[in-house]
Amino acid sequence: MFLLLFGGFIGFTGYQLVWDERAQLLTSMFVAMLRSIPAFGATLTRLFIGGLGISDGTLVRILFLHIGPATALYAFLWWHYVRLRHPKIWPPGVWVLFCVGLVFLLAGVVPMTRETIPAAAPAAHPTSFPMDVFFLIPFWLLNFLPAGVVVLLLVALFVGGLAIPYASRRETPVEMGVRHSGVAQVIDGNCTGCELCYYDCPYNAIVMVPSPGPGLSKAAANRSLLAVVIESRCVECGICIGACPFEALELPKFLERDVLRQVAEALRPGSGQAVRA
Repeated sequence: MFLLLFGGFIGFTGYQLVWDERAQLLTSMFVAMLRSIPAFGATLTRLFIGGLGISDGTLVRILFLHIGPATALYAFLWWHYVRLRHPKIWPPGVWVLFCVGLVFLLAGVVPMTRETIPAAAPAAHPTSFPMDVFFLIPFWLLNFLPAGVVVLLLVALFVGGLAIPYASRRETPVEMGVRHSGVAQVIDGNCTGCELCYYDCPYNAIVMVPSPGPGLSKAAANRSLLAVVIESRCVECGICIGACPFEALELPKFLERDVLRQVAEALRPGSGQAVRA
């Protein structure tokens, strides 16, 4: 939903930067929507247009509002990727070629044409403009609904979209307990420094540090490295547990011995139990 919000606002401000009669009318309509917001409407309007009315500084603010969210999206994307060990940035090659070919095909069959919209002028009072169904639908609704109602609908749509994941089937206490299994913990005596967990963790939550001494098990006696979990990055997924062949990692609320016990009980004839997963 935030991506939809950012993308829509970037597209809307892009239309404003052209500063033709469509941009002039869009700005007036957007100001009307801002003014309809209770308590904060007047303040938001002054922040947007830079004063009591549209001036030279308004276009500078629109330029910032166009570039700012796009830059923020790239910053958030970088922040997301830098925390992943194996980020998937590009789709499979066949899909890349398909999308590029489709763009060229559509550009050749339905070429983009520039509408002859006059430049904005203080004396002009435009009443209509060519509609873009991707970015300007909220302004089309202003033909039928007051500005305040349109703002309320947009807020309701945004909040409803955020609530969709939480409106699905509720987790049972057992399922919630499995999902919140606790931050992975390293059993120092069993860690051999093999780095398997380090390479398999998709969230860069495990680092290898010089070992302060030998481990307790025979396999860990000659280790040179020791795994350390960065708690702030651990999402309790348990991937490192499966990667470790030496029983050197555990989820504190979902211990391996408990899993083995559940498996044994589930495999017992006539038990009728299912293994939590």
